[in-house]
Amino acid sequence: MDTLTTRLALLRGINVGGKNIIRMTDLKRIFEDTGYTNVQTYIQSGNVIFLDTEPDTALSKHKLESALRREMGVEIRTAILNRRETRQILSEKPTDFGEHPDTCRYDIIFITDSGSPTDLASLIEIRDGTDLLHVGENVIYLSRLKREITKSRFTKVISTPAYARMTIRNWNTTRRLCEIMDTR
Repeated sequence: MDTLTTRLALLRGINVGGKNIIRMTDLKRIFEDTGYTNVQTYIQSGNVIFLDTEPDTALSKHKLESALRREMGVEIRTAILNRRETRQILSEKPTDFGEHPDTCRYDIIFITDSGSPTDLASLIEIRDGTDLLHVGENVIYLSRLKREITKSRFTKVISTPAYARMTIRNWNTTRRLCEIMDTR
């Protein structure tokens, strides 16, 4: 009997800015047609929790991205994590990360290719006193002072090749996705 693994797929660039629009019911169908079971989407930004029998995450990623390309006609990069990896992101966060939501914005940068977080972080420009970047084992933690958000240099990453290698989720969404995975 195949072992089922709970996985989280974070799709990059869907339903953002009027591009790559897909209804969650259609996204769920694509996952099910690809052979995944117990598929659940969370909000409209491409967060999908599912059960997978494939032991190799890289193979699952390739299979999913191929199905998305075939169904949507565009390249949709994904980050795929299992439950342990998702919990690790929460437990290894920097000190105070996520603790001051009234004054800071907290985001997690997930890598959608095989590059390292350290290499990707070196391509991100930050502003001292406004942005704080911390490299984790598999992600990059980014916090920005809300009162200085217009001075943040992080938004400049959008115009760089590095941007295509990442998908970003805020801290609350990341925590909620982990909670959903834990209840399954």
